[in-house]
Amino acid sequence: MAASHNRVDCENTEGLRNWLLELRPGGIEWWSRRDAAPVAPVEQDPAELRRERLRRLVREQATGLSERGRELLAHVIDFHRRAKKRAAQSSLGGRSTRTFSKAPF
Repeated sequence: MAASHNRVDCENTEGLRNWLLELRPGGIEWWSRRDAAPVAPVEQDPAELRRERLRRLVREQATGLSERGRELLAHVIDFHRRAKKRAAQSSLGGRSTRTFSKAPF
């Protein structure tokens, strides 16, 4: 089911791209990175910096655990913060913007 849903998403995205290219007037250059304004660095939350440092230390120094065990432990460091955030989003009836974090491994 998920694979067919992903396939449909890809087909729709490609169809949208092709349609937009058909509408695009001739003589317009493609966007390039050199034309973009410089990106201002984003300041990270000090608490997130501390959590990331702790996750790194767990991955490097929890030698009594397997590699997978270290990754799992590093991932659950801020479990309660993430769970609380999801609960708050659920209480809004799904109206908030959902953010995805990268996979722990």
